[in-house]
Amino acid sequence: LNLNAGGSKLLYVEIETDYFHTLIADLANEYEDFQFTGFGIQHYSVNETPAKAEMLIDEMLNHSTPTSLRSTFVHAKVIELFSYCYDVRDDSLYKACPFLKDKKNFTMIQEAKEILIQNLDKHIPLKELSKKVGINEFNLKLGFKNIYGKPIYNFIKEYKLRYSQKLLAEGLKVNEVAEKVGYSNATHYIKAFKATFDITPKKFIERERASL
Repeated sequence: LNLNAGGSKLLYVEIETDYFHTLIADLANEYEDFQFTGFGIQHYSVNETPAKAEMLIDEMLNHSTPTSLRSTFVHAKVIELFSYCYDVRDDSLYKACPFLKDKKNFTMIQEAKEILIQNLDKHIPLKELSKKVGINEFNLKLGFKNIYGKPIYNFIKEYKLRYSQKLLAEGLKVNEVAEKVGYSNATHYIKAFKATFDITPKKFIERERASL
């Protein structure tokens, strides 16, 4: 890429390893189309950029999406871009993560994650969760971390807080959001939000309104 050439543009994407790992796990059932080499291994091989990926990059660089929707647009396009640029081989995927060797195990752990995110306002004990999906607690904890990159409650805490950002941006009050994501009181929620994002929910709301 010659950045000195007339009209040249650079697209730079930075993504946390844990989040990338999560994306891959969510798409594992479609690994024939989502091109990824390795699971839980920080080594990826990149192929020549296909024409459809070049068109997608052009969309990302030249879009006219409203500011309020820009983050959602870019997020969706980045995921689509990864689907075009990486090469999945099911053998390497399964060898790297033994919990994917058995599709039943993977399905049960996926189901556990879905139960958690569909019940953000509730605390579901591991014992109860393991019974619901039909896998013992040890394998549930170990498999979940292998597949999603984090222990169960670390994962769900982060998910709750990121989801709460969406609710705040939609106009819900802080105490309403705290209740929807399972915090017993707003003070605990505010403390967790500030510790994670280095900003209070109130300041986050002000920032979102200012960007509109």
